[in-house]
Amino acid sequence: MKQGMKKQLVLSATVGGIFLFAPVVLAAEEQNAPTVEEVTGSNQVSSETSTLSEVATSQGIPTVTASSSENTATGQTSETRLLAMTDDQASQETKELYAYLKDLNKKKDILFGQQHALDEGVTLTSEGSRAGSTDSDVKNAVGDYPAVFGWDTLSLDGYEKPGVSGDPKQSIANLTHSMKTAHQLGGIITMSTHPHNFVTGGDFNDTSGNVVQEILPGGSKNNQFNQWLDRIAELAHNLKTDEGKTIPVIFRPFHEQTGSWFWWGESTTNPEQYKALYRYTVEYLRDQKGVHNFLYAYSPGAGNDRYFKTYPGDAYVDVLGIDSYDDKNQPGSDSYIQALKKDTTMLVKEAEARNKIAALTEFGYSAQGLKNTGNTLDWYTRIFNALQKDPAASKIAYMMTWANFGMGNNLYTPYRDVNGNLGGDHELLADFQKFYQDPHSVFLKEVGTIYGTGKSLQTSPHISTRYVIQPGSDSLIKDQTLTIVAKAKTEDTKVTARFNDQAPVSLSLVNGFYTGTITLPENVKREVAHLVFDYYQGDKIVESQNYRLYIKRGSQPQDPLVVDDFEDYLGERDLLERAYSSNGDPIVMSLEKRQGQDGYRLVYDYQLDRNGYAGRQLSFDKDWSVANAIQFELDADQQSNRHLTVQIQVGGVSFEKDIDLSNGVHGLVTIPLSEFKPAQWESHQSAQITKERLKKVTQFALYLGGDKGKGQLRMDTIKAITDPNLATLPEKEADKTYEAKLYPFDQESTDWQGEGRTVSDGALHATLALKKDDKAEIKVNQISDLSSYDWYVVRVKASQPLSAKLFIKVGDSWQWVDSGSQDLSKDYKELRFDLSSIEHRDATREVGIEFYKSSDEAGDSEVTIDYIAFVKSLDELVGLKPKELPESQPSPLPEKEEYTEPNSPEGDPIETQAKPTDEKGQSDFKGATQSPITSKKEETDSQSQVSKGTVADEKSTVSKVMEVEEPNFDSQKQGHSKLLPNTGSNPSLLAIITGMVFIMLAGFIKVFYKNDKF
Repeated sequence: MKQGMKKQLVLSATVGGIFLFAPVVLAAEEQNAPTVEEVTGSNQVSSETSTLSEVATSQGIPTVTASSSENTATGQTSETRLLAMTDDQASQETKELYAYLKDLNKKKDILFGQQHALDEGVTLTSEGSRAGSTDSDVKNAVGDYPAVFGWDTLSLDGYEKPGVSGDPKQSIANLTHSMKTAHQLGGIITMSTHPHNFVTGGDFNDTSGNVVQEILPGGSKNNQFNQWLDRIAELAHNLKTDEGKTIPVIFRPFHEQTGSWFWWGESTTNPEQYKALYRYTVEYLRDQKGVHNFLYAYSPGAGNDRYFKTYPGDAYVDVLGIDSYDDKNQPGSDSYIQALKKDTTMLVKEAEARNKIAALTEFGYSAQGLKNTGNTLDWYTRIFNALQKDPAASKIAYMMTWANFGMGNNLYTPYRDVNGNLGGDHELLADFQKFYQDPHSVFLKEVGTIYGTGKSLQTSPHISTRYVIQPGSDSLIKDQTLTIVAKAKTEDTKVTARFNDQAPVSLSLVNGFYTGTITLPENVKREVAHLVFDYYQGDKIVESQNYRLYIKRGSQPQDPLVVDDFEDYLGERDLLERAYSSNGDPIVMSLEKRQGQDGYRLVYDYQLDRNGYAGRQLSFDKDWSVANAIQFELDADQQSNRHLTVQIQVGGVSFEKDIDLSNGVHGLVTIPLSEFKPAQWESHQSAQITKERLKKVTQFALYLGGDKGKGQLRMDTIKAITDPNLATLPEKEADKTYEAKLYPFDQESTDWQGEGRTVSDGALHATLALKKDDKAEIKVNQISDLSSYDWYVVRVKASQPLSAKLFIKVGDSWQWVDSGSQDLSKDYKELRFDLSSIEHRDATREVGIEFYKSSDEAGDSEVTIDYIAFVKSLDELVGLKPKELPESQPSPLPEKEEYTEPNSPEGDPIETQAKPTDEKGQSDFKGATQSPITSKKEETDSQSQVSKGTVADEKSTVSKVMEVEEPNFDSQKQGHSKLLPNTGSNPSLLAIITGMVFIMLAGFIKVFYKNDKF
């Protein structure tokens, strides 16, 4: 049984329809109480630490306490322990974390972790960057925090919370604050990386530009890469407690490299390049920047057959991790469970043999998260029980899932509907709570003692590695001059490089690297060559390294319509294998000479097994806008109940077409591009292939699916073609039934959320408790496709000087794009954001308004949003701008009144009474019927105060002021506020309303007089 305490879920009461529960400690299973102590040199505790300690104590969470003792929590010292760490100068706290995690590999206890656990979640209500937040979906769900808290360098870059867009210094400060918060709560911290493309400026999914070669020494972007690493180093140095002790981080750079979705992935980076990238990153941070509070985690995607293909070596890795996600279409299947057990068993055994830590660095229900409904309801316990039953797999130190960025495809832990705005608890909550109750699942309260143990810990001496950075082994060489960069050991005195049998060239030592150039002989055009590096100590060669190169100089530019004709691999299978990344079950690719012809064709040997699919993928960047079909030669014998899936990524969306192999296929295959449909896992299910999309084709893949077993097929000359007999593709996607997206806020809407937000009097109001330099957001994530809209328009005012940005987040990376900052005042201002040039609008993730306060003015900021509109043309707004009302405005009507508009359909009654505000101050107008002719009026601050101060404070029903149609002075601007339908003016309406107001006022005066009110 695990050290710590056994948990039991105790149901206690039903309040407001919510069944409350509390985790109760039943019994301690070992003498060591689960407290987190830290050896310090001072007993002084800052107010920030004190506040966090109070928060933690109030929630039953052990806090980091200062102690001057050098002994363990039980008063016992231990013998010196030797740790095989990457950093032989690691801080004491970093060594203690390493030892703690290593000890977990001997037990069945597994720490649970989550990415962005404190600043992203569907139950979190605070606004802004959430720096230092202690809110958590997991805490709300089970009463405890995760044991492991994850962040990413996207926060440092300002793309994710708690980072700030365009402000690197504030992003570093905010992330430092959040990581300190997690540490003070008693948690363990991890940080992954998703750096944007340093060559093209695109995001981390942009695989063009040969990035790895360009960012390493000798490349054109090495300085930019170093500057990015400098920010990581600055964060690391900032991570100290108030007593000056370091806060360790498990740093996980360039993960999932065995896939091809990142620029450091398999299809764009060969194994030697990846090893060089990983080693350079570690050495730069550790040796040049003096970072000594990092543990380094290595985490390819699942599949132990390729796990060590890119392994940089034991000298550079502390944690052996793996990222493994289940399949959303068949979650909890036996095939996935067996694959997961196989992978984690391999990790544990390899970690034991290398004296490293084993961890499931990412896992989840699927790569797209949980479903809203229709989930496998015992998924968490099914997966965890399977791991626990395996003697090796159960010894992983921790398992971490991804962030709850939002509903839909970005929810990775189930929620408890604590705010009552999610339609009830998630259906997997009960199973997640059961997983939490398992005695071997470790959440924050059970982490136990990590720091300040007083143990004597030493690191084994660091053994440096010799490796080549430029050019990597198996590199494709197209230029006559080679740039050479190699890393030698400190004790090496000379390094030379020689091409084939040529004389060696001595390299110069520059900034720790041996560099130089080699010019290839003129007659070397297309061949496999060798580059040999000799490392000297004195006059003696102590090591030689032989690197294979593929020389293809003077090659004719390839036709952009050709995917592959298999003639460009020099007949070398290794070069072919390197070009295509692998997914799923094993596939062996090879080249064979075509009978009776010159050249080669592809042989595709596959085996369908536990994954149920096998695929190979090629990455490139091509323009196919003139094409309307894909064509290739296929030779496949009858393969019952199997199919070949042709997949292409066009304009950021993956499209597929299946070819049935049950009867065999022999000959030329032509597939109209119009027959391709979005892959079933794509979130852009309405997308279609158009000429506009075809300007950017970035991936081509071949997948086999169907019955298990072996099979073979042959292919040749895969290309895009223009066939005049096939249908022409549309220029752009056909506009869906276009309708402007309008948010007039004439009735309660739950779409737009934000701090202190209410809807009343035909506007969205938000009370923002902002201090100087604070930010807050009003946002919505129910909008998924803005491809038909070119303008995002908001009419807004603020009670204090604020600035505002309209923003959208698009694509799988949630890329932030904004309108730029504009100042707000007490008068309404229309903000406009041109969306027309923004890519991936069809994959909109979030839309919002960011408010920023730069002044010292005291008090809350009151923001009023008149309307929000998404339109194709600004012409649609002409004549629809709200008109200012005259100073004299009608008085409020009596508490309850129904008025039938003569021109309204069938004389429907118009509700003139707003429903009472609820506890959260949110009005509900769902039952109200809106007049088709009303026009938005602006209330003065004094009138608003009267409404709020006299009526709302008395908790009485607030009467909605009848809105008056103003005369139309400009026929070119005839219309109504909020883009409501224009039904024309009604001359008799004003007279009717005026008469009613006088009658009602007279009635009030009479009543008040009789009751001695006057």
